[in-house]
Amino acid sequence: MGRLLGCHESREVEWRNSRPIVTPFDREVGVWSRAGSCTTSRAMVASDETSPSQALRYRAGFARREITAYEPGMAMLGWEHPHHKVRGVGVPLFARAMYLADANVGSEVVLVVAELGYITCAVRLGVLAELQARAAKAPELAGLGAHNVALGATHTHSGPSGLSQFPMYNTTNRGFSPVVFGAVVTGIVDAIASAARAAEPATLQYAPARIPYHVPVAFNRSVRAYNDNEDTRPVPLERPELGTDRDTQTLRVTDASGRGLGLVNWFGLHGTSLHPHLDELHSDNKGIAAALLERRAAEDPAHRPEFVAIFSQGAAGDVSPNRRWSSARGEAIGEHDDDHQSAELNGT
Repeated sequence: MGRLLGCHESREVEWRNSRPIVTPFDREVGVWSRAGSCTTSRAMVASDETSPSQALRYRAGFARREITAYEPGMAMLGWEHPHHKVRGVGVPLFARAMYLADANVGSEVVLVVAELGYITCAVRLGVLAELQARAAKAPELAGLGAHNVALGATHTHSGPSGLSQFPMYNTTNRGFSPVVFGAVVTGIVDAIASAARAAEPATLQYAPARIPYHVPVAFNRSVRAYNDNEDTRPVPLERPELGTDRDTQTLRVTDASGRGLGLVNWFGLHGTSLHPHLDELHSDNKGIAAALLERRAAEDPAHRPEFVAIFSQGAAGDVSPNRRWSSARGEAIGEHDDDHQSAELNGT
């Protein structure tokens, strides 16, 4: 048995050859079953019956590299508030990479998720240029380029700015920052290179799940606009959680012996548990989820000590972790008055 961690609560989830085991779903309450607060429609732990040929088809590697950087006085990226200045580091920021190769078709692909507001065109072009430059001395990078390198961000609103070549995205800061840009590009490419070098025979398992509506994780911040959509069923204004997509997907990767190498989870949710009155770089809810899962995996013999947890974005849209209005602060906030406590709850 293995563990799927990073949900509202940890619970055992089975992986039986990743075969679908679908349980009745009630769209009125948004759950697959009434048992537990984090349920799944698929089984999830690698079977001992996996054939050698199947295990050798894929090669996979994971890596994590730090990308923490800022310039004193620069604004953070996300809230677009000119007074949202960086004055320190709350937690380090990371880029996490997964490298996959399929021997059956001779293809490879890389996914990177960075703890940033978003990936700019400048960052993508910089990463591709650096990959090409390094490929001369690193043959494992020779086949990587624009066609098979996907870059994404957690959409934290407490990350650095100065990453775009377009003025509009620099209106609340001091413009383009070579310091931040260089640290981010280098960290992302280092993560890709390390993941590619670490590639080994692996098994891939995919499982969708659904987070019940009673779990306080995601809320529609614009219910009236949501109700105006012709393809939706209107929801009560006092039930913003009903106007969200609670479906989540997880790709789990194990080595030849069945130990966890890493995983990727997709779920749409804004990285806005932390508000613009705070002045430290922070990975917010998805970064908290990743760090927590990696710490737990490092202590679990069912996973490799270097296990990497990638919490990628889904269709975040108007999906917010903040559900209640604070008249004292004049903004919507999370379950706790303290933003860090809300972020911890949302990420775990």
